[in-house]
Amino acid sequence: MKQEELKVVSCACEQCKEMCRHSTCLPTPAEARILIRRGYGPRLARYEWTHTDVLPNAIGPAPKEHEGKTLNSTLSGRCTFLTDDDRCELHALGLKPLEGRLALHDRSWIAVRREVLQHWKGKRYESVACGLLNPT
Repeated sequence: MKQEELKVVSCACEQCKEMCRHSTCLPTPAEARILIRRGYGPRLARYEWTHTDVLPNAIGPAPKEHEGKTLNSTLSGRCTFLTDDDRCELHALGLKPLEGRLALHDRSWIAVRREVLQHWKGKRYESVACGLLNPT
């Protein structure tokens, strides 16, 4: 993504709310560790993609009713952190994952996803997954 496209945004239009109703956003490994330390680990999921040579595995908010599971897609339903009035529970706490902060109705979600997944390359997934299983 171009540098100007990496600006954090906040939009509450219907299209943006719809993203959270049908998908979850991914944090960086550092953000995932913070969520785990703050006690949100049970509401996260492990995302293990089919083609890990292309997409590194990641950990992030789970779709509702899929908390704690290992999934191969973030497109499994409403984010566990989306409240009944369509607000992000993590946003007000300053914990909203990077992908959610970069996502916007007129941005390519694929480009935003790729940008966030760059942070997960290497052994980062394993170290965060270990923290998820054994929070400190």
